Amino acid sequence: MDRIWSDYCALKRLLRDSASFSDYIGSGSAFVDKTGFIRDLLNSSPERMFFLSRPRRFGKTLLLDTIQHIAKGDRTPFAGMKIGKSDYVWERYPVIRFSFSRFESDPLTFRRKLLDKFDDIARDHNLDLKPANSVSDIDSAISELSKNYPPSHLPNMIQSTEEAPANVVILIDEYDFPLLDSLDNPDNAEELRSMLRIFYSTIKDCRDKVRFLFVTGVTKF
Repeated sequence: MDRIWSDYCALKRLLRDSASFSDYIGSGSAFVDKTGFIRDLLNSSPERMFFLSRPRRFGKTLLLDTIQHIAKGDRTPFAGMKIGKSDYVWERYPVIRFSFSRFESDPLTFRRKLLDKFDDIARDHNLDLKPANSVSDIDSAISELSKNYPPSHLPNMIQSTEEAPANVVILIDEYDFPLLDSLDNPDNAEELRSMLRIFYSTIKDCRDKVRFLFVTGVTKF
């Protein structure tokens, strides 16, 4: 096995310090194909919400980036991979992605950056929304995204019982980073926990519009 791996590495470049799916595909670097597992997760109705807890440097961000590329509906980069050779039905889904490792642990700064992120989502997807003023305003973005993407009757689309389809993909990376970064400041940690509780409760209330939710972190709070 060591000889086989050594020979493979001699042919395939090992890319370091990148969590970008495009970097791996564009450079022809060695890439562990997890797309078969991703396909199973995307097609696992009605279990559409998942949480993955792993130490840092375990490839969680790269996994989310791969899922985001699949959600774009472009099969071309996945030619030869398990999902590309499977019966997965390729369709474009609207994606909302958060990376909390880029958020400060100061509650006021965290809140402002989260609201700015909501406004960025609206702008990136051409949504006609009022400027965000509450951490619960994520529901407006989810609802409008669901309405703006027409319902699908393809096999791997979950149909909502309401007028809008359940087609929004939400990817959240390092959900626990702000909390871990404020463990030495209990007051800050409690404020952050309260905001995040509202944030996740709002997403849960919108679950009839969510096609797929994947959350990663290091610690199970």
